[in-house]
Amino acid sequence: MKMREWIVASNPWWHDGKPPAEAQAKHRRALFAALAEQTFSTDYVRTPILLGPRRVGKTYLLRQIIGEAIASGRFKPKNVCFITIDPLPVRDHSCLYDILKIFREQAETKGPYLVVYDEIQSCDDWETQLKVLTDMYPDIRFMASGSAAYAMRLRGRETGVGRFSEYYLPPILFYEYLDFIGQRPAAFRDATKLEDILSVRLSPAAIAKLNRHLQDYLNRGGYPEMVFASSPSHRTITLDIFDNNLLRAIAPLYGKFEANDLGKVQGHLTAHSGLEINVSRLATAINVKRDKIADMLNYLVAAYVVARTPKVDELLRENANHRGDRYSLVNNSAYTLSQGVEIDLAEKGIGHKLEAFVRSQMHVERLTNRICYIHFKENNQTFEIDLALIDLHNKPKSLTEVKWDDDENKFLAADRTMAYMLNKIEWRKQERRPDILVCTSQSVYADKLAFKSGLTVIPTAQYGYGLGLEKIRHGR
Repeated sequence: MKMREWIVASNPWWHDGKPPAEAQAKHRRALFAALAEQTFSTDYVRTPILLGPRRVGKTYLLRQIIGEAIASGRFKPKNVCFITIDPLPVRDHSCLYDILKIFREQAETKGPYLVVYDEIQSCDDWETQLKVLTDMYPDIRFMASGSAAYAMRLRGRETGVGRFSEYYLPPILFYEYLDFIGQRPAAFRDATKLEDILSVRLSPAAIAKLNRHLQDYLNRGGYPEMVFASSPSHRTITLDIFDNNLLRAIAPLYGKFEANDLGKVQGHLTAHSGLEINVSRLATAINVKRDKIADMLNYLVAAYVVARTPKVDELLRENANHRGDRYSLVNNSAYTLSQGVEIDLAEKGIGHKLEAFVRSQMHVERLTNRICYIHFKENNQTFEIDLALIDLHNKPKSLTEVKWDDDENKFLAADRTMAYMLNKIEWRKQERRPDILVCTSQSVYADKLAFKSGLTVIPTAQYGYGLGLEKIRHGR
């Protein structure tokens, strides 16, 4: 299909004046409000770039914003252009300019105008083109989305400095999942931040219900189509997402590795989500050359498939060797779906999967907060904290130990470890202790225990819900 024909076919509202059907959908991702606010702002703002894994609803969200733009009267139908760049026959260094030229030929003389580039990473030198367009046409609001983040991160980023604002659309968070299925706990409805959630004390029955929803969430997945699909459809959708899309459609674009090798690495990380990865042992276990695995791990991190959690000492030294890093699935349920089994929270050895769940719900402000884990030996003792959020000054903002049980002795042991860490010389002189010290549990709060570190024990499902709310509250 020629470019002009594809552009016309992608914008039916030019002819009928009707907003896209997605605008009528009952559910909206929580990021919608923040993204729409920046898009419709009349003040000088940066061009929003929506990033995230494939199939999490980026295109759907963009079309909902277009629907709002048309339905509200902010933009006339003929002054709104949406184009997915993937199918275009030519995606060279003038691709974005050519699209805009065709659009301007049919648009009304008087603005404002809205131009949305979907899958923009498929266009060569998109950063430079979009920056130039943003500067040249102040009467046009531009938006873009990109999913193959590997290419976007490795290429020059200075070209868009001062012009772009990045928004990340994650797989559906536990907070959103409960909202989508109409099961948000009544006790949380007035909560606006994480501290509000931590202050709530649920009844045993309410915690048990929340845990059942967590198990369903881990088995259904963070992809919108999985939430509402029937169980028999899960396997088909999963194969399409992970096999056809991630491995065969995206990986060959970079020419660095074979899709089958990438599939082996992704499969191993899926089965061992939340655990440390030794590259040499991994290479032997899956029969893939060691020198290829580093690139594949970087790709899976950059494409938002897995999250990398380094040791605290590696992070503070800014060590790029990634020795002993842990890798957690961004979409928790990929473990169950790709393996054809379901998670049962009653099974043994579930701890690292719950740690991966908590990790995936955390909000990280790029450059200012970083997530790591702590593991070292001193005085013949082993000290470990599952998740530590470190600020720009290398001080701990939060410390979290994930426990999927209610053993008071384990809570007290975690308290001793955290108190010891906070009294170490390099952290002792900070102005105040971390805002949150949490040791997550299955069903209790342990309020009667005397914790030296100021530890708070909170059920894992409740904490995950609160972390998702905090992630959404920051809006990006």
